[in-house]
Amino acid sequence: MDFRKLEAFCRVYEAHSFSKAGELMHLSQPTISAHIAALEEYLGLPLFDRLGRSVLPTHAGDVLYRESGGVFSLLERAEAELALLRNEVAGALAIGGSTIPANYILPELVARFLAKHAAVRLELRTGDTDQILGLVLDGTLDMAVVGDAPGQRGLIGEPLVSDDLVVVASPEFCLQGEDVLQWPWILREQGSGTLRAFERALVRNGLDPSSLCSRCSVYGTEAAVRMAVAGAGVTVVSARACAQELVQGQLRIVPTTLQHMRRHFYLVWHEARRAFPAATAMKRFLREAGGDASVPEPPC
Repeated sequence: MDFRKLEAFCRVYEAHSFSKAGELMHLSQPTISAHIAALEEYLGLPLFDRLGRSVLPTHAGDVLYRESGGVFSLLERAEAELALLRNEVAGALAIGGSTIPANYILPELVARFLAKHAAVRLELRTGDTDQILGLVLDGTLDMAVVGDAPGQRGLIGEPLVSDDLVVVASPEFCLQGEDVLQWPWILREQGSGTLRAFERALVRNGLDPSSLCSRCSVYGTEAAVRMAVAGAGVTVVSARACAQELVQGQLRIVPTTLQHMRRHFYLVWHEARRAFPAATAMKRFLREAGGDASVPEPPC
């Protein structure tokens, strides 16, 4: 069995995408597809079902990944161990980001880090805060930047950068009254750091989050912003996530009496995970560069 084709299979399995697997391996999507097709022909079994843009593993794919996927993790750990012996900042580094850090903070910082450390192969995973913390807890990720302090035993979190939450709606959307609890809210999903920060802000303002009039729940900041632009209701998001829509007049900031709408993003890692040079360098870099990720006050 060809090692490179097996690696392509594992990357597609993990990313649920041929194109993302190609980016990780620095190969074109047709090359990845050819590797998978050759592997399927060799095994005599289909490994993935292609459902539109979705790529779902078959039972054969699940079996192959279960038995072979750990090979590459072992190789990456071996490379990191050897780099440690040389004290080089090199090898694989897996970091995670909840929605706002992954889309608005980490890309620029990661690019600057990789420009300084070209021998590092970095993987950035995204998800909501709970999902990303789970990946740090089980050792999948070396570290992460998320929208809430970790509560799980074994995880260490330190404030990295502050973030302002703003209440926004379409300019055409009319709100009845000043009771924020009765407004039609577009809220993030359970597990979202943004939702938890907003609920804590409500409590600090003497309000009961369970009394919010929730019109709908959405997965992801972009979905919340788009729903608000479409006039579905009012939402609360990071000022970073709606800056463009505010400037373009697609959204407006809704004045409220709410205070304590500032939160922190946290750099999180597992206390028991051994830090190799690449992870140590990234942690130090994020601490030093965290202040550069601040944003100006949101436009009115």
